[in-house]
Amino acid sequence: MRPMNHDIVVVIGGSSGIGLEVARQASAHGARLMLVGRDRAKLATDPETMRHVLHSKFWTNWMIARYAAPRVREGGSLTFTAGTGGRAHEISASYVANLGIGAMVEGLAVELAPRVRVNAVAPTFMGTATAFWRNAAPAELETEEAVFGQRVPLQRLGRVEEIASAYLHLMTNGFITGQMLAVDGGVMLRT
Repeated sequence: MRPMNHDIVVVIGGSSGIGLEVARQASAHGARLMLVGRDRAKLATDPETMRHVLHSKFWTNWMIARYAAPRVREGGSLTFTAGTGGRAHEISASYVANLGIGAMVEGLAVELAPRVRVNAVAPTFMGTATAFWRNAAPAELETEEAVFGQRVPLQRLGRVEEIASAYLHLMTNGFITGQMLAVDGGVMLRT
């Protein structure tokens, strides 16, 4: 992995979970950091599920790309977060939004090349390792983690450190662009 001594890494969602670990690893490689978080209470809305998920997953990433791309230095990269772990018949809103992020990454990679590279990491369900599930009932979450762990070919949930290292790989490998790297223990191989 190349040193990141002259890099400024902006981590949106960097106050906990995967984002915080990406920041920790980038800092260990010499990067300067800017962490951005959000107060969930300020964003509380009451829209239908599909609209909410499409907005929070796809449109938010599109807006980040729109405003960040012109500010990324030549040779830099944008690395987005999609997701994996579900098929259309299981969680259609997330499935559609993640496909949209993949298409956006491919399009932006062509549009911004050769000045900026664009990729995405697609982690799967990680249970309590991410803040996304912080409001779930503990017993329900424990059951979901056990069931999901059995569905994953590697028979376990991913660790935050494993997911974060995928971001660093995409940030520092100068010959990867337009890719969505699934870090999911092989769960999408199962039908």
